[in-house]
Amino acid sequence: MSKKIISQVLSNKLFRQMNKYWDTDEFRWYPLVESKCSVLCVDEEQIDFSKLKQALVELSIKKVYVIHEYYVIEDYICDINELEFKQLNIEQFIFDDTFKWIIYFTHEGYITIGGLVLMNRVKVLHNEELKHVIL
Repeated sequence: MSKKIISQVLSNKLFRQMNKYWDTDEFRWYPLVESKCSVLCVDEEQIDFSKLKQALVELSIKKVYVIHEYYVIEDYICDINELEFKQLNIEQFIFDDTFKWIIYFTHEGYITIGGLVLMNRVKVLHNEELKHVIL
């Protein structure tokens, strides 16, 4: 499967489901608003994106959804191998259909990771050197 654009209707449905699992606030999440969920939030300069992708692959993630703030850029689903992490100066959520994990990019340059297994894998791959951003 290559990158496949999803409709705004499907995007909105996925966003509502994601919001139920992750307590997001519109298109904002931690650190822009408080969250009841356990998260790891770091400045994007701390993240090695190849290691972040490696963590997803090691967790057997096959396909991911990429949802952008207010459908400013078309949302899509893609194979994990085709996922590219880019800072687009808009809010962006990445997750799969299990909703067991989530990655959130802010336009301010923070990345928030939710899902205990993914958080732990990312920490291990970064040798526990990530500094959590606190509200």
